[in-house]
Amino acid sequence: YEIMPSLVGSEMCIRDSRRAVEASDGESMFEVICDDPETLHDMPALCDRMGLDLLGVSEHAGEYTFRIRSPARA
Repeated sequence: YEIMPSLVGSEMCIRDSRRAVEASDGESMFEVICDDPETLHDMPALCDRMGLDLLGVSEHAGEYTFRIRSPARA
């Protein structure tokens, strides 16, 4: 289980998340924290493109937390 704070905008948050998933081995859980409301659109799109499971999204004090699971690779 990895927590990835990335509070510098949607583009950086999405890029860093993609890189972390690509670098992971097998099934992994990620918690990504962003402060850009655009990530509410961009993160689900990234999950769709990469075949990731978006387990949940929450918001607190302007920060969005995405819980993501990367399935095991064959």
